[in-house]
Amino acid sequence: MVAWVLWYLRRGFDFADEGFYLTWISNPFKYTASTTQFGFLYHPLYTLVDGDIALLRQINFLATFGLSWVLSHVLLSKVAAQAFVRHRLRFAISGALATGCFVYLRLWLPTPSYNWLIYQALLIGAIGLVTAERKGRRTNLWSWVLVGVGGWLAFMAKPTSAAAFALCALAYLLAAGKAELRRLCLAAAVALVLLAGSAFVIDGSIAGFVGRLRAGLEAAIGMGSGHGFMSSFRIDRFGLAESAERFLLVSTALIVVAAVAQRARFRVLAYGALLPSIAAIVAVLAIVSGAKNIPDVGNFQQLLVWCIPLAVALLTVMFGAGESVASIASERWALVVLLSVLPYVFAFGTANNYWWHGGLAGFFWILAGVALLSPVALQRGSVALLIPVVATVQLLAAAMIHIGIERPYYQVRPLRESHQRVEIGRPGSGLLLFDELAAYANRAKSSAERAGFVRGTPVIDLTGHSPGLLYTIGASNTGQPWLIGNFPGYTGGNRVAEAALRRVSCEELSEAWLLTEPDGEVSLSPDAVATFGADPVRDYAIAGEFDTTKGVGSFMEIRTQRLLKPVRPKAEAVAACRASRKIG
Repeated sequence: MVAWVLWYLRRGFDFADEGFYLTWISNPFKYTASTTQFGFLYHPLYTLVDGDIALLRQINFLATFGLSWVLSHVLLSKVAAQAFVRHRLRFAISGALATGCFVYLRLWLPTPSYNWLIYQALLIGAIGLVTAERKGRRTNLWSWVLVGVGGWLAFMAKPTSAAAFALCALAYLLAAGKAELRRLCLAAAVALVLLAGSAFVIDGSIAGFVGRLRAGLEAAIGMGSGHGFMSSFRIDRFGLAESAERFLLVSTALIVVAAVAQRARFRVLAYGALLPSIAAIVAVLAIVSGAKNIPDVGNFQQLLVWCIPLAVALLTVMFGAGESVASIASERWALVVLLSVLPYVFAFGTANNYWWHGGLAGFFWILAGVALLSPVALQRGSVALLIPVVATVQLLAAAMIHIGIERPYYQVRPLRESHQRVEIGRPGSGLLLFDELAAYANRAKSSAERAGFVRGTPVIDLTGHSPGLLYTIGASNTGQPWLIGNFPGYTGGNRVAEAALRRVSCEELSEAWLLTEPDGEVSLSPDAVATFGADPVRDYAIAGEFDTTKGVGSFMEIRTQRLLKPVRPKAEAVAACRASRKIG
């Protein structure tokens, strides 16, 4: 599965969200307002790979898988060490469990982003929390350092999730009896020192960094998309499709039956219990090889990972009845609760449905199920108890990857139909796109070249959904990495765009080109250029035109986009900009 994912990471590109991610990562120091700082964290990696998007994705994916493997391993060491006589067996089982993190690829947005960073932050923080002890060897201090690092990374990704993580971590440490003042202070000091250092690196001072956050928060609230503070505290509804419910019940039952049968005294029956697990692995191979297609079972299909904790809960009760449940220490219960709420922490603050968004981090629910295994259950079922569990985890992971490949986010063709290599952004950074999408990118690049466009030239994107196109032609996005248009639920696009342009220097604005989509569904008003004393008709000339293609920005209708070049002398444009700002 790892090789399968790495192969497909060279394919596909979303010109909206992924364009925003790459614009932010490639030049984060250009922008002065942001609530998420993932661009600064991934920028060194972007520089290291010289803008190679495929390699950037692959390293990001492997890092996430590696962290998931470590977390699975330390969790098994914590809750099931007595079941593993051989360490290599624990290493293999934890690796199989770690494939549960592939559920995140269900959308196929593999480019590093704030969501990837918060996921990685929670993995690091969870590793620290699982291994942390109140007292112990000096090496245990590294666990508390990891808790601090996880908290810092969470804040850099999404402050709302960072606040939720801090509260959950403290509650877990208190409930598990691990809280010790000096070590809590160590974790907090690590997070604060790293945060203060980040503030100075990014903005030169803590006051400047706070100003960045304040401006970013004002923009987020100004969009009217539900990113307000109070709107973060909610419990959303969800509904599984009938086919998803059937799969959830059947897979839960099969795990339970297989685990129970493996305890049978009759060897034939015990070996027969392996058949469901073998069937699951055969299904994984069929999916990876392309011999088997997985049907879409609804918007909340990532919640199918619940079959793992449901099955484990039943097994824990069955093996010893009340004795198994009673044998679980309070520290273990605290760990189960912590892992169960981490998907909510991952989603906290998003405008999306929390169950839908949190399900992308359903790997933590899988681990919560493993943590629920009682000592009695493990003693009686031994490691064989985990075989149907890890087989099911890999089947779910393969299914979610397959769905991402077949129905990638904002793309109308499966990734397997992406054969045209297109240079995206920096020279030498190529991705494979399907024919129509490749033709759209090449039309835009050719149009810009014919117009005399020079790489690095600032461009104001008034289409509301094309930050990736600007990145593709080598433009420097002006105002924000993505001037978000008037999408449904986003009511303040024009207002936020005008505020962003007011933060840009008059010198840059005087040289900035425009990208417009005259009849676009979410286009920003051309009058936004009036904020710096320009007229959208008089001061710009059409330098190129090209058509979009189906699926770009989630729109199925083909539109015409225009690249407009400024025609005023630079000195006159700068003077008009300064004059308009004095009047304002």
